[in-house]
Amino acid sequence: MRGVKRQAWRPGPLLVNTVAAVAIVGVLAGCGVGGRSAPHRESDALSSPAEQASAGPFLVGAEAPTQPMSRVAFPAAPPPTAPPVAVPSSRKVIRNGTMRLEVAALDAALGSLRALLQATGGHIANESRSQDEGQGRQAAVTCRVPAERLDEVVARLREVGREESIQLGSDDITEQYVDLEVRLRTQQQLEVRLRQLLERSSNDLSDLLEIEREVARVRTEIDQMEGRKRLWDQQVSLSTLTVLLHEPRPIGANEGGVWRTLRQAFRQAADNFVASVADVIAATGGIIPVVAALALAFWVARGLWRRTRGRTLSR
Repeated sequence: MRGVKRQAWRPGPLLVNTVAAVAIVGVLAGCGVGGRSAPHRESDALSSPAEQASAGPFLVGAEAPTQPMSRVAFPAAPPPTAPPVAVPSSRKVIRNGTMRLEVAALDAALGSLRALLQATGGHIANESRSQDEGQGRQAAVTCRVPAERLDEVVARLREVGREESIQLGSDDITEQYVDLEVRLRTQQQLEVRLRQLLERSSNDLSDLLEIEREVARVRTEIDQMEGRKRLWDQQVSLSTLTVLLHEPRPIGANEGGVWRTLRQAFRQAADNFVASVADVIAATGGIIPVVAALALAFWVARGLWRRTRGRTLSR
């Protein structure tokens, strides 16, 4: 046994290669797991949608957004099909007219006109009467009639007397009406914002005075617009019809013959003469004082000349 020489054990080439391959695979696997563990943990910590959205571009491995993300929540825009002010379904038209009638009796015609207006929902806004020399009695009546019944009133007035003339007109104010509503709503919204600023606790005296002046100005414009809108609504709903009534000319208006004609001619001639004298006085009123002054100067000079001449002759 002592004669046998022991040899040291040496691993074979196959075993060495196998161990080296296992070691390399283990090292590579450990590096891959370690490199991916941090992002996975961060991703798990931000697994909720709100946290991932707040992390945004700071997420490792996350794709950068194309636009910057805002932290302010803006109100949603109104749908494009919803206009700020509703367009009226019907046109805003103001109708008016004037009608002239010859009636047999003025009082009876006025009674029929009042009854007609009461039956159609209208009323008399103004009435006046007159009578000229040699003419029959006359009356001018301003009526407010519902716009949808204006044609009916005109047709029934032809039964009251003989129609001599008629004129009907209309004015479309739809565009101006819609524009007024838009400006009115804008001013109302501005007033609300100004009153909110007025309630701030941080306002000093100068701020309060300035805001109050602006609120007063805006409120004045709102009152004017609301008054114009009410006026237009009344004019659109109630049309204005002016009715001119007159009786026939009296039968004896032309009586009097030649003498009446001559009297009127002499009266007219006297009036013309007085007017002519008045015109002459008015035209020469500025010349008369100058002529008077020249005449006085001439008279004084003439008197001095005569006195001087008399003394010369006496010597």
